[in-house]
Amino acid sequence: MTAISLCLAIHEPYCLRRYTVFDVGETSVYEDDDRSCQRAMYLARTCYLPLHEVLHNQIERSEGKFRVAFSISDAALDLFEQYTPEVLDGLISLAKTGCVEFIGETGPHSLAFLYSKDEFVHLVEAHAKRLKKLFGQKPVSFRNPELLYNNDVAETIQELGFRAILTEGSPSVLGWRNANYVYTSSVAPKVRLLLRNPKLSATISQDFGSRGMMAEDFANLCAMEKADIVNIFLDSHAFGLRNKKDTGIFDFLSALPNAVLQNKNLSFQTPSQVIELFEPKDSLAIPNSISWSDEGSDLRGWLGNEMQKDALTNCFKLTARVHALNNEDMTKDFERLQTSDYFHYMSTSWFSESQPDRPNPFASPYDAYISYMNILADFSRRLKIAEEENKKNAPKEMTADGTEQKKRVVTKRFSQSIIRRKTT
Repeated sequence: MTAISLCLAIHEPYCLRRYTVFDVGETSVYEDDDRSCQRAMYLARTCYLPLHEVLHNQIERSEGKFRVAFSISDAALDLFEQYTPEVLDGLISLAKTGCVEFIGETGPHSLAFLYSKDEFVHLVEAHAKRLKKLFGQKPVSFRNPELLYNNDVAETIQELGFRAILTEGSPSVLGWRNANYVYTSSVAPKVRLLLRNPKLSATISQDFGSRGMMAEDFANLCAMEKADIVNIFLDSHAFGLRNKKDTGIFDFLSALPNAVLQNKNLSFQTPSQVIELFEPKDSLAIPNSISWSDEGSDLRGWLGNEMQKDALTNCFKLTARVHALNNEDMTKDFERLQTSDYFHYMSTSWFSESQPDRPNPFASPYDAYISYMNILADFSRRLKIAEEENKKNAPKEMTADGTEQKKRVVTKRFSQSIIRRKTT
């Protein structure tokens, strides 16, 4: 039997203000609340509410045989909580069906792994706790933003206790192998690799509007694959945004469970079920980073020019100072500034024009870079002020000769996170 694993990514960034050099030191409001609210309400009406309704109905009609997985960023959860709580209610309702798996990721949709292992570990652990609190599930599967993966990711994720990683079925790393099987990491043998089927995923995500495919046709395509599993990993924007309602995309999704389940050789399984059902076919060594980006399945969409590299480097250069400060507001702002979209807006590649459903809010990549660096300058200014205030307020202690000196305060908020897991 071939298992179909349908995994939907939910990520929405907050809209940044056009922040000028004259704003530095004058205002520390980095996000455009009005635009974020308008965007969230549009997304809820056009995509998320109808999507969740269809999924819930089909789970009930199939008596639980239709299953789906979600990867949800903290940025999206924050946006829903603030502006469209009905979307969050829909996700909680889906979680209660017992037919939905929630996948771990870096909460703010951050590329932290490329720059700070400690920050990456903190973000993943914090996100897992939030998923447990909201949906009652501790994630056992993991995906990085944009399905970013390399051998080092597998090692760290294994140390954190995850059992599976979702990534791209890139021909450049598969060679003669087939993406439709479970693999294991060559450096982390306890971790299973679940590889996206690029062709069939794109049939829904990118090509549906032009092809108008019927659910029965798609089910037949899945049945024809030489496969243990067919991993359909999609941006949720495929439903209602990338493919508008009038294309029939919601009708397609409504008909898909029945079309698949009519074939006795097909079933729906979530990632955690897949790794229980199938043994690994082989191990894969992937030393260089891959992603699901259309720009060569690599990181060029986020690290393709000097502006992007400069912005990312300067952002993560502040990591240790933010950790040591241990200030809730500063930490929240710092994590939000790591959202990968902000660096994608700086891409100058001719083929990296933003999707209509994820528009670039800036007039040019240079405007995006300048605005972001101005925000980072103001954040650095606030960080320095907070550090100086901490020094002033540090408790004093008596020295041996009776004089007072400032007591050194050391914060160990993030240290030993991985070592602690190894020893427990």
